[in-house]
Amino acid sequence: MCGIFGFTGSDQALGGALGASLSHRGPDDEGIETESGVTLGNRRLSIIDLSARGHQPMWWNNRAIGIVYNGEIYNHKELRKELEAEGARFASDSDTEVLLVGYARHGLSFFSKARGMWACAFFHPKEQKLVLVRDYYGIKPLYVLKAGREIAFASEMKALGEFARARNIPLSLSEDGLASFFTFGYAMHPHTIFNEIKKVEPGTAHTISLQSGESSVEHLPRPIVITPESFDDAIQDSVERHLVSDVPVGIFLSGGLDSTAIALALQKLGHPLSAYTLEIEGRKDAEYAKRIASYTGLSHKSFSFTQERFEDVYRRIWNSVDDAVADSALFTNFAIAEEAAKDVKVVLAGEGGDEMFFGYERYRALQKLRHVWRVRGLWQHFGLQSVAHTDAYMRLIRPIARRVRLAESWLSGDLLSGYADMASIGGDMGDRVKALKTLRTNVRPTRSNMEYQMSFFDQAYYLPDDLLYKTDITTMAHSIEARVPFLDAGMEAYARATQTGYDGKKQLRDYLARPVRGIASNGASTLPSDLILKEKVGFSIPIRRYVYERHRQDIQESISALLKLNVPGISHKALLRMRDNPSYYEAVEKYLPQLPFACLVLARVLARYQIKH
Repeated sequence: MCGIFGFTGSDQALGGALGASLSHRGPDDEGIETESGVTLGNRRLSIIDLSARGHQPMWWNNRAIGIVYNGEIYNHKELRKELEAEGARFASDSDTEVLLVGYARHGLSFFSKARGMWACAFFHPKEQKLVLVRDYYGIKPLYVLKAGREIAFASEMKALGEFARARNIPLSLSEDGLASFFTFGYAMHPHTIFNEIKKVEPGTAHTISLQSGESSVEHLPRPIVITPESFDDAIQDSVERHLVSDVPVGIFLSGGLDSTAIALALQKLGHPLSAYTLEIEGRKDAEYAKRIASYTGLSHKSFSFTQERFEDVYRRIWNSVDDAVADSALFTNFAIAEEAAKDVKVVLAGEGGDEMFFGYERYRALQKLRHVWRVRGLWQHFGLQSVAHTDAYMRLIRPIARRVRLAESWLSGDLLSGYADMASIGGDMGDRVKALKTLRTNVRPTRSNMEYQMSFFDQAYYLPDDLLYKTDITTMAHSIEARVPFLDAGMEAYARATQTGYDGKKQLRDYLARPVRGIASNGASTLPSDLILKEKVGFSIPIRRYVYERHRQDIQESISALLKLNVPGISHKALLRMRDNPSYYEAVEKYLPQLPFACLVLARVLARYQIKH
């Protein structure tokens, strides 16, 4: 696990600055090299092969190909044996070298054999080309900047901000990126909030000619796996793979179904890891997690997320958050990662379970709407669009209108519009038309099942652009690696073969209801039903109590900053009313609770970059 970067030009000093901006991602080792007019860099967090032989950049065949790599290949030992059988020889025990040799011998097809997560760059000095590759789910981030003949890439956008400042490249605001941010709370890839910086899309390889600046995008071949026969087989195989490490591993245990399923798999595999839980005031997460840890034999540590702890995180987190993601779980993830980092360098997390097994409420809402009759035309009939941005709309109409529009979207076959309504953080204030254009351009669901398609959208965008970014940036801020067992080729194959519609994640609940090995302190052999049947609760904080009651002045200043920058993607009339009309702001805070927070996050992120006015 590492932070990687590279750019056109031979500049060790600039490489040192970019490396320093990523030092939290890799405190164990640093490597910066220039070759044939390109600078490559790596900050290493040593997880597999802790020796100096795993140093990066790493080269193959007298510097014919170089690699900088962030990630883990869990089946690297098996792949090494295959390559050795072909005649390959290795100088280290690292998965980095396996990936480099495999790519050198087989090209991008080698990734079809890899089980893991990766964001890596291959440099071909003779051909003067870079190949940037990101894993299928987007678990690890990878950004690329192109401005004229200037090209740079990095694990975090803040490093590209350093590069842009050093090369005097002002960044301009992206209409596409900000339209999706004010619709969904994140910029949908390949967009970011800047025109000059893009995200490498999950499951793709970007080949860039350093001579012409031209680039091409190729989709990685999907891994070929045997579909597991049962959920038990799928999750236990994936969890066992994700335990490959030369350093201590722990687990984030929230008390929810996903992390509980991972905890139970650990118990069945005989791996009683340390579990970490954050106790949020007014919720029972820590109580559930404590009982689950007892039943599964995990060593459990719980930490209170008080207002005081939040204030401490609030002061420090803006040094880490460098991309606009309006997810208040950033604060809780940051806090629990800080505690886990005192004991371990790797943690297992439950991201991906909802996307694979239809866990979100919006899937249930769509399912219920199958029974709605004669809904078409209600939206236009009541003229709801004409009252958007009014106080009455905010207080009374919008909650009903969202369900009406979802129903109409389903009946008309335009699921994307319904998805945008259900997932929207900004209501009609954000530029949904432009956000939907991005969705329609890039998403191609292959099955007609409606819940499946909504899950497809979440897996394609919400997962990599929000959830996985949040997990990566907050764990790496404390120099620990997060692994996500639900995002595995075997798990995906099983889910696609068996999941046909919203069922309350029945497969996970059935798995949790099966007998364990009787190690619970009270002698029971199964988890109590209240731990299996409890309602889904996310990891977000009560944002009004933690943020809005204490930091309203920060939000008002953020809104003013966005107006001054003339940010696209949102109604400026609405922003002005949020700033100048207290009753309207109160309505927004109540009925669009993520929107003020989104303004705060965006203003804090933009403040760290040199922006073209």
